[in-house]
Amino acid sequence: MSKTVKKQKSIELMLEEVLVPEDEQLYEIPGNWVWTNLNSISKLVVDGSHNPPTKQNEGFPMLSGRNILDGEINFDTDRYVSEEDYQKEYKRTPIQSDDVLLTIVGTIGRTTVVPKGFSPFVLQRSVALIKPMINSNYLSYYFSSPEFQSYLQRNAKGTAQKGIYLQTLKKSSVPLPSLNEQKRIAVKVERLLNKIEEAKQLVEEAKETFELRRVAFVNTLFKESSNKQIVNISDIADVKGGKRLPKGETLVNENTGFPYIKAGDLKNGTVLIDKLQFLLPSTQEKIKNYIVNAGDVYITIVGACIGDVGVIPQEVDGANLTENAAKLTNLQGCLPEFLALWLSSNKAQNLIKESIASATLGKLSLTRIKSLSIPLYDLESQLKIVDKYLNFTKKENEIAKNLDKIDLDILKQSILSKAFRGELGTNDLSEENAIELLKEVLQEQVK
Repeated sequence: MSKTVKKQKSIELMLEEVLVPEDEQLYEIPGNWVWTNLNSISKLVVDGSHNPPTKQNEGFPMLSGRNILDGEINFDTDRYVSEEDYQKEYKRTPIQSDDVLLTIVGTIGRTTVVPKGFSPFVLQRSVALIKPMINSNYLSYYFSSPEFQSYLQRNAKGTAQKGIYLQTLKKSSVPLPSLNEQKRIAVKVERLLNKIEEAKQLVEEAKETFELRRVAFVNTLFKESSNKQIVNISDIADVKGGKRLPKGETLVNENTGFPYIKAGDLKNGTVLIDKLQFLLPSTQEKIKNYIVNAGDVYITIVGACIGDVGVIPQEVDGANLTENAAKLTNLQGCLPEFLALWLSSNKAQNLIKESIASATLGKLSLTRIKSLSIPLYDLESQLKIVDKYLNFTKKENEIAKNLDKIDLDILKQSILSKAFRGELGTNDLSEENAIELLKEVLQEQVK
């Protein structure tokens, strides 16, 4: 029997070994694709060092799973190896451009392709090196697909830290189209995922503009009008400070019935109730006179967020107030919501900043709060202004809720899932069956 016949026979036998039986295939793929295993389409599948060389302060970086993030290699590390140790590691894990990296211990399943012109490095045990004989980007994207990620999670072993054995990785199924189709899929997936990242950025930017739009709208509410008079806050409200915790006293997370409002709890025009901590009854007895009531207007007076204002809600009526904030209480002829709106306007905030600039320790004193001026409209006009603001915020909140419903990560997973089922519209059924590509790969391996 000739060598050619023997070789051909061996290829046919190898095909039987590497083609995934129909009843074991993860899902249906196009007729000109085939299911095979990772080992059959790779020159090498190996993990990083099991016995890391002596740590150096400089030299060649030794990277772990945490350095593979968001499809890129992060070289931020404090572990380096010498030239001699690098050469030893290179013999076992000869990292080159277009190799695929996959984290296999700890946070499993992060992947990337080694770029051209990369700085040489070595790997720890938590990262596998795959030298594919197919398109590297195609394989790396497949590693990110929901189906492959599910395979990794199902087959991870270990207790304290789960990991994937190399033999398990080598046996993992891979859907194999023609080489041209691999390239088309990789290009389209990259383009679509880039658009998703752009969309994520736009969503975040939209959320960030909410506050800018809110401030701009508030400023439009206080127009010149004849039905107002300019008064000081002391003319329409009592200004009182909060109280610091007595020395040696602490807050608790358990709800004792005595909430203590810190400056950090005063956000978005209200009190962040979910973040509240509480006073022990014995502590509350010592500072029981420093409380706020529903309808009081608060203003922070110390720290980076000086000038944050809002209205105390009913849920924290009777809560104790931090010394880093003040309350405007017993309002006369002025709605609390109107006063809070005015204090959040650019004009009022500028007055507050001017007051802080001339104060010691960057603190807004109660005396300066009392002297802040306010355009006091009649109650009917105040109600109209507050209603306009509430209508505005209602619409903005609806937009924010709709943005929060947009789960672009689900869309990303859908794209990755469709890509490796041949559902991105790139597959050409007239192209040669992928089994011919697989034969070429196997022939290359037996040379």
